[in-house]
Amino acid sequence: MRKLLNIKILVICLVFTNMLFAQTKKEHKAFKKAAIKLVENWQTAGPEFDYEKAETFTPEVGIRGKYYLNKNIVNLLSIAKIVGEPVFISGPHKKEMNFRSNEFGQYNPKFLQKLNALLTNLINDKKFKEMSSALYDREFKKYLQTMMHAYEYVIENEENKIAAIENYKNFISKDPSTASFNMQEYFRDFTDYFSENGYDWYELSTAAVFWTRRAMDNSDKEFINLLTTVIESYNRSFMERQ
Repeated sequence: MRKLLNIKILVICLVFTNMLFAQTKKEHKAFKKAAIKLVENWQTAGPEFDYEKAETFTPEVGIRGKYYLNKNIVNLLSIAKIVGEPVFISGPHKKEMNFRSNEFGQYNPKFLQKLNALLTNLINDKKFKEMSSALYDREFKKYLQTMMHAYEYVIENEENKIAAIENYKNFISKDPSTASFNMQEYFRDFTDYFSENGYDWYELSTAAVFWTRRAMDNSDKEFINLLTTVIESYNRSFMERQ
């Protein structure tokens, strides 16, 4: 009887494993298809760029302009559908990104973990990496280096992290509408230093605020895993600097 029970449990485990593998394979396929479409159809700002709808006057800087121009291919809802998890647990971002809200979204750690697994599998594909390298170098290389510098300054230094969180909370309690601006001023020493070394001042300041928020919603570990996955694949020499 016990032997029969063990066999039944084994069969159930095998069926469950096969279902899980099939689902994972389906997600990998959908993710790769969307990524290839994005690379092949990547849009940049032209003379007809709608600055008001994009909610940015510098589409070549940061991520807002890039997202606006390419959200018909990959967006908040489509990526959540592929990954199988909502992007955010809470916050102002529902069907679309809401850049006007004074709130900030709390990322879903399960989404970020699954996204990292999909991304790791994708960039281990030599053909995809070859076809996407030029786009990475042109559109993302310097920006992601900026994100890494900001992470090292805000998160890796425990004293800086604690102080940044305390100051941000203080600014929010006084006036949520000016908290992000005040944090940009708070990080001025960091942004001034790296902007004098070839980085964009605005990207530096927003990256530092981004990592402060991620420390507050405890998604910094998942995000640094994502960032490291990408940079180590496309720009290993940067990771080996010092």
